[in-house]
Amino acid sequence: MLMCPTPGKNTVTVASGAFLNLTKSSSQSCDNPAQEGQSLDYSISYTNTGSSAPAERRFLISGQAEQGVMLEDALPANVQLRPGSATGISPIQSIAVVHRAGDADDEWIRFDQWSPSTPVDRFGVLVPASAMESNESGGFTFGVQVGTGLTNNTRIYNQAVVDTDGDGSDDFSSNIVCNTLAGSARPTLVFERPTPQVSGSGQAPRHGEDSDFQLADMYALLPADNNQVLTDGVYLRLNASQLNLSPARRDFLERTPSGKRLLTVSVESALTGDTLRVVMRETAPDSGVSQYSPVCSQRW
Repeated sequence: MLMCPTPGKNTVTVASGAFLNLTKSSSQSCDNPAQEGQSLDYSISYTNTGSSAPAERRFLISGQAEQGVMLEDALPANVQLRPGSATGISPIQSIAVVHRAGDADDEWIRFDQWSPSTPVDRFGVLVPASAMESNESGGFTFGVQVGTGLTNNTRIYNQAVVDTDGDGSDDFSSNIVCNTLAGSARPTLVFERPTPQVSGSGQAPRHGEDSDFQLADMYALLPADNNQVLTDGVYLRLNASQLNLSPARRDFLERTPSGKRLLTVSVESALTGDTLRVVMRETAPDSGVSQYSPVCSQRW
């Protein structure tokens, strides 16, 4: 309802409820590149500057029902969560948890029960709402390790968020933290073809299986309608960790109407000026390298 002010009076409307002020920091600044294999620590703090505690959500934590407010952080690609790195968790009633890739949004496991061989996409801390009343504060720190084989000057970004009602929309979020990674590789495009063993079998090479491919120093582009294009055609391999955004899902830049997640690259011949539009996909989650697609002689 719209309220018109009474002449001679000023009206101030004060909103009630929780307001979580989230702050995030990194142990290394974005202008100071982190080396391959180096450890990075992220610290997250909160203060409730509102008038009441936030509403609790129900979660399944390692198979047990729990209630609280989840402070979560989507892990960036090109780093791995460090086991046992959660420190300074406040309040002490809080539970450090991780979210396994593919699990339901409200299904987590305790951090101290997580095995590094299990892919995870989020780190979180479940805080009782009773410890987040007005003017109360808390926080925690967790760590990651920078991966290897990265392209130089790859940048990663992430932030802490709270979704109080589980609708998939962040109700509170921190500042975005940036880190620059000093890799030893450069972005490359390489032409490859199926090995003679694969071609001789009459089967298409397996996407993401390096042993099914070999370098193609000399090659001919087959027409797109040639039924041998998968077994005898030339493939394109893209190595670029800066395109790697998710540690648990194959990255993509566009989605087809049927739901396929694809990466599209334009390749231009330095000799003829011909341009090919190549559709690719990441060979494995968090690889940042090895996207393959058969290249045909059709032009766009």
